Amino acid sequence: MTQVVAGDYHTCVVRAADAEVRCFGSNLSFSVDEAGVVTSAEVGQARVPAGLGPVVALTADGYSTCAVDDEGGVWCWGSVRRDPAPTDRAVTVSVGAFHGCALDEAGAIQCWGGPADGRTDPPRFERYTALGVGRFHACALNEAGAATCWGRDLPELGRTVAPLDEGFSEVIAGQYYSCARDALGAVRCWGENPADSGLTDVIPPNRRFTSLHPGLLGACGISVEGDVVCFGQTP
Repeated sequence: MTQVVAGDYHTCVVRAADAEVRCFGSNLSFSVDEAGVVTSAEVGQARVPAGLGPVVALTADGYSTCAVDDEGGVWCWGSVRRDPAPTDRAVTVSVGAFHGCALDEAGAIQCWGGPADGRTDPPRFERYTALGVGRFHACALNEAGAATCWGRDLPELGRTVAPLDEGFSEVIAGQYYSCARDALGAVRCWGENPADSGLTDVIPPNRRFTSLHPGLLGACGISVEGDVVCFGQTP
């Protein structure tokens, strides 16, 4: 295996032998929609689309899975769906609960899915190098390594209020938080949980990391020493 990703009730892997995707777990969705209504349906997040061949990137969140194939086509299946378009030239993709975004080889971002709160309307006039999609918002890094975010927010939460620093090389997003890692491995996070939620805010430890991996309410990373370190609300 070269990559492993997981949503709420399913897991997918990229096989080392042929770069093809295999998924297992539930194909059902048990969730609360954006109107607060509990829904239950079979959406097929663990059912790999016919025709998907070797992939170069894979992501999952909630009840959705997305992949970039070896020709730059973007595929999504589950509750957030997308078939590749002839104009696709993506290098990476990230998906949230109701929307997904892809970064292409020219540094442009395209998003699709539920458009509420502007989450599918990324900023223009920038060339981006990295992308992270959370449940209701997304963040990207420009060529200077500065973060910009868009989508749902409230003034007291600040999940889209990125720091003014430059030099970040990786960005991730969850439900109420965003984090970025700089070239030296230091991590900055922003965003707060609702005051009455009883949840732990995502505060990174004083460690240096080589990669970050977002969860719903917390994140994990690989430290420069090779340890798995988690912070925030994690299992």
